[in-house]
Amino acid sequence: GSHAYAEPMNSLERLTHLGQSFWLDEVSSPDELSPESLQQLLAMGFSGIAGYSVLSEPALKEGAGYDRSILDIAHARRTIDAGGIYEQLLLQDIACLADELGSEYLESRQTRGLVSIPMLPLPFDSADEVHECGHRLARRLNRPNIVVKIPASPHGIAAVQSLVADNVSVYVADLRDRKRIAQVHDAYLAGLEQRVASNQPIAQIHCLAGVNMAGIDDWVDMLLDEAIAQEEDPELRIELEGLKGKAAIATGRLAAAMVANRARGPKWNALQRLNGNPLTLVWERLLPTQACQAATYFDSLIGPHTICALSRTDLAELTAHVVPSVSLFHGYAQSHALFSALARAGLDLDRESDSEDAVRAEKNHLAYLGALEVISEKRIAAALNA
Repeated sequence: GSHAYAEPMNSLERLTHLGQSFWLDEVSSPDELSPESLQQLLAMGFSGIAGYSVLSEPALKEGAGYDRSILDIAHARRTIDAGGIYEQLLLQDIACLADELGSEYLESRQTRGLVSIPMLPLPFDSADEVHECGHRLARRLNRPNIVVKIPASPHGIAAVQSLVADNVSVYVADLRDRKRIAQVHDAYLAGLEQRVASNQPIAQIHCLAGVNMAGIDDWVDMLLDEAIAQEEDPELRIELEGLKGKAAIATGRLAAAMVANRARGPKWNALQRLNGNPLTLVWERLLPTQACQAATYFDSLIGPHTICALSRTDLAELTAHVVPSVSLFHGYAQSHALFSALARAGLDLDRESDSEDAVRAEKNHLAYLGALEVISEKRIAAALNA
């Protein structure tokens, strides 16, 4: 009996030895913010927090957990609006997480115990607006183990350099193509070089690039379905069918190869001598898609200096069955060949990015407005009962 329980731990430890870390994704209830549950997470093998979505409209509505805090904040600052209260609640929660993981951060020499704070879900119209919001959140938290999670939109990516130059660690989430991953990398290095040029330290700054696995394959597989529906040649249809469920892993592997290649250049050598941290790839949304299992994503992307963003149940499930070995640098030629085949099939992979950015931003903003409405209602109800 005890042996069966020890097995998953064993493979999790081996994965950690191979240089992969595990961050908790989707912290979605205030109960997960308690010191006890955070210690439990560390014991399970999680070493950072990738996703926080507690302040959603349903969570605020259901739980009375935030009623007291909303009241306290409104009392302390009579003129504060719902947006100000939301930001204050967010900062309080993230500060708790960062403080609880602070010793992990220090003991691991700043490689573990990092906590990401999501940007306010506002419709940003410029890189300056992204910079201003990210910088303000980082400054108000004022803790070394915070990374500000910014959108993978052109404005978000354009803000990376100035945030890094301003000593803010960044996590660009939800990337879906190699071009943008390369842009994040360029912006990060430019930000570090800017600091070096003005004689400022860089050892404490991190840059994470989150690659959305299910998002990539859902999109590419949908384009393949469209192409298959229009193709009359049965052999070509079979060929197109065979390309499904492969684009995400290929994207991750080519991104890892890019980071590794650049780490050999003179530019990076100079930064490394000053203890600059390499870009870290984060595998996000390792969820089953039409043509690929979650376990296949997980098993195919094991490699040093990478992070898997997972829920509690997924961590236990996926690490239990894996045979740990470095798989990230396999299939480089096949990955290139896959993108050539997709291009030959006439798939315009860039078509998605810009229209999708707008759709995602709009969806996040509507969810945020819903949360603000609940905060306003609770505040008014509290005032009436006072």
